[in-house]
Amino acid sequence: VVVSNHDTTWTRKIYQQAVLHSVQVGRSISQKGSSRGKVAELFAVYQAMPVPRLQQLAVTPQKAG
Repeated sequence: VVVSNHDTTWTRKIYQQAVLHSVQVGRSISQKGSSRGKVAELFAVYQAMPVPRLQQLAVTPQKAG
């Protein structure tokens, strides 16, 4: 699973169990057009956890009759 959010102290704390990657991304939304620029975006990558193997149930054959 990959989650992205602004790279802040808070987001780093809530995603601390993941592998974190920070990249600079362009933002096209801002109150002032002149201040639109690059900001840090955080990608939190969670690895799949192995599913424990189910133990096979022992089946005891019943005698006929």
